[in-house]
Amino acid sequence: MKRLIRHPIKHPTVLENPGLLPAVTLFSRPVQVMLKIGVFAGLLLALLLLLSWLLTPLQPGERWSVHPEQDFPIKAETPDSVDAVMLGDSLGYGDFVPALLWNQYGYTTYVCSQSAQPLEEAWAQLQATLEEQSPKLVMLETDQFYRSSTLASDISRALLFEAGQRLPIFRFHDQWKQLLGLKQTPALKALQQTQLKGYRFSKLTQGYNGTAYMNDSGTLKVQPVTAYYLNKIVSLCQERGINLLFISMPSPKNYSMKRHNGIALLAEHYSIPYLDLNLDAQQCGIDWAQDTRDKGDHLNYRGAQKATLAIGSYLSEHYQLPDRRGSDIAASWDETWAAYQQLCQDAENPDTGGDSSHIGVTEPAYLPASPELMAAQATTEN
Repeated sequence: MKRLIRHPIKHPTVLENPGLLPAVTLFSRPVQVMLKIGVFAGLLLALLLLLSWLLTPLQPGERWSVHPEQDFPIKAETPDSVDAVMLGDSLGYGDFVPALLWNQYGYTTYVCSQSAQPLEEAWAQLQATLEEQSPKLVMLETDQFYRSSTLASDISRALLFEAGQRLPIFRFHDQWKQLLGLKQTPALKALQQTQLKGYRFSKLTQGYNGTAYMNDSGTLKVQPVTAYYLNKIVSLCQERGINLLFISMPSPKNYSMKRHNGIALLAEHYSIPYLDLNLDAQQCGIDWAQDTRDKGDHLNYRGAQKATLAIGSYLSEHYQLPDRRGSDIAASWDETWAAYQQLCQDAENPDTGGDSSHIGVTEPAYLPASPELMAAQATTEN
């Protein structure tokens, strides 16, 4: 009788190497792939959040003393001190002068604008403003209604904007160049805006010699992305009880009757007043040979004075904005008026030039030095 030989039973490898047991027995290969993707996505999100925190600029004097154009200079103002804001692109910050309305009426107004600002950025400006301010009036400069090119590019821009709202690294992605000194900071212009309440002074003069520009016909409607963000702005203002006003600054390059008619339709739809200074720019006193800095695109300081005073007259007739002269916030606005006066005086003097880019940079504040300007400031305070 043959003797049976018992061979040891070989158990699966997983028992010989228990360390492999969880990976082999609990997760199939597709699940392992998904886990790896999840871990990678989590690490990537953490990195983006860290970079967003590092590169997002803060207010002057906090993390570093720059205030990029993409940020919100109005946050430097005393809370609940601004009664009206202008949202727009370069036609906003180049053509509207808060200092004039302060001197004339005691209104505290601020320009929240960026170059080539589309309406989604105006929406962000409004949200940032309402964090610390309670304006009674929001003025929308309407050139930003027509920042569209194609629907596809509008959607792409809006998606990038929304991503930047949630992960600021997408908005401030090149801030590292400024921190390392590899790129000139835009803080000079932003600090000027802070001193002049959002306005950028220009003495340049390049006249417009073209023909009448408001004599075409038809209607140019806004694109869907613009309409979407306009509706968000209108809804937020209605929720907060804020008045809205559409304003079209004088600009032969940017306006036509087609655009006017398209904006008028929106104004009628939302029951919003619409002030178009292009319909009769001469009524404002605009001299196109002397009052534009770039052949009819933007106004220079002379044209901005005339357009702003026309707006001030309209506001005084249709709104009840408070006169804040003599209040506890008056000192800041008196400084702005004095700085603006100095710039106007310098602009008339070829030796000084009227360059406002140094405001708030080479000096903490740009205050008048001459006795005449000091006397003018004292008269305003009284």
